[in-house]
Amino acid sequence: MFWGILTELGYIVLLYSLPNYAASIGLTARQGSVVGALLNLGLGVGRPVVGYYSDAFGRINIATVMTAFCGVLCLSLWVPAKTYGLLLSFALLAGTVCGTFWGTVAAVTAEVVGLKRLPSSFGMICMSLVIPTTFAEPIALQLVAASGYLSSQIFVGCMFLLGAASTWALRSWKMSDIERKTINERAGTFTASNQRRSGHDFWLTPRRLFSVGRV
Repeated sequence: MFWGILTELGYIVLLYSLPNYAASIGLTARQGSVVGALLNLGLGVGRPVVGYYSDAFGRINIATVMTAFCGVLCLSLWVPAKTYGLLLSFALLAGTVCGTFWGTVAAVTAEVVGLKRLPSSFGMICMSLVIPTTFAEPIALQLVAASGYLSSQIFVGCMFLLGAASTWALRSWKMSDIERKTINERAGTFTASNQRRSGHDFWLTPRRLFSVGRV
């Protein structure tokens, strides 16, 4: 839910503010519409590609990496994008990864709660997104009015990076869950003492955060 709330705050702003940003740097309305179109083209191309690599390298892994990559693009490429060509490049690249949440949320949720609880869990996630998707663009417009587009660009980039941090923490929990299940399978039984011991095992540790594995 945190992943969705944070990334949607950035995604909605990016989707609706990019053509207006093009006008703010002196580009024409036609050029701004082309920038917006390239962002949507990137969305169409990027989602199946992200989905493919999610199956190959792990759903939570790819969700974390692609969300973080979008945040890095916003801070490193959108901020200095003052020319038409650079803005087009940013729009296409960012488009491929800014929709990572919607391309992978069902698979990631299934990894966390299982298929039986997926419908109800996905409904709760969608309900939690109502407020951020409603107020994301007004927040960005207020930031632009107060101090220009730089503050809005930093806001979008930070939202994606914080969203990636939430899935990184989720990955640590999943690694802990896999370890616990592996230990129980090797033991052959899942006793009450094993359950209590695994319950006291804190899952957010550097070893699990930086572990290499398909999750």
